[in-house]
Amino acid sequence: MLAVVLLAPVSAYAESAYAESAYAESAYAESAYAESAWAESDWAFYGSASFDAVVLRPLGFMASLVGAGLFVPAALISVADGRDSLREAWRIFVVEPGKLVYTRPLGQW
Repeated sequence: MLAVVLLAPVSAYAESAYAESAYAESAYAESAYAESAWAESDWAFYGSASFDAVVLRPLGFMASLVGAGLFVPAALISVADGRDSLREAWRIFVVEPGKLVYTRPLGQW
């Protein structure tokens, strides 16, 4: 009887140790996969962020300058329709290109 009482905790400990080792192996496999997936996505992020910083941001800055220049004649034409038309022209020609350049996170478009 004493042997059964002493062996019961050992077998329960062995089962929990096996479960923990199986969990550790699966967690290691998942972390290795996640690490390789992270490395691939990391390269993709830096590639898209570089393209954004080198190509898209300068083009967006030029678009915001052109939009600000085009806003003046658009404002002269749209002021006859009232304040709402002027706000819409401001949003289209100045605010939207400005959002693309100054408030959008790098690498997201």
